[in-house]
Amino acid sequence: MASTPINGFPYQGLLDPPHGPNLGKDLAEAVEAALDARKPQGATVTLSSLYNLTTTLTDLPGCTITFSTSLGRARVLINFTADCLLVTANTTTLAVVNASVDGVDQPPQAVWGPGNMSAGAGTRQTTSNSLTVIVTGTGNHTIKLRGALSNSAGGAIRLQAANTSLSALILPY
Repeated sequence: MASTPINGFPYQGLLDPPHGPNLGKDLAEAVEAALDARKPQGATVTLSSLYNLTTTLTDLPGCTITFSTSLGRARVLINFTADCLLVTANTTTLAVVNASVDGVDQPPQAVWGPGNMSAGAGTRQTTSNSLTVIVTGTGNHTIKLRGALSNSAGGAIRLQAANTSLSALILPY
């Protein structure tokens, strides 16, 4: 039995014996498998506990999404939010948060700088970002939320667990 070049859907060739029921069944199963492989996936995770940022860019606990693709390509819309609390005031320290896909940090970063306002200890604000990436290759892929302080000039910023989150919508194609 012949098949289409792009999706591999079976069809009856000129030399194939006629058998409508088998052709219908084979085509229906092939279409069903193709649609199932393109089914969108989605996930949202939150920071598992309060997290004090350091100057080392670090994976944030609980903020990892792992997904699998069978088609070899997927478009992924990533959204993330960091709930920042200024623990120790210092106008030169920034909170920097970004997403990593399969071990590669992705631009753009989300940055919160308490120096942009007259901020004292206890000031709290969220920063967020969105990005779209294309992942290639079949199998598992991993998205992680990562965070750090821009410097160690004395300021301290803590990420609050309830509103620090990572979301992904995966569209295989």
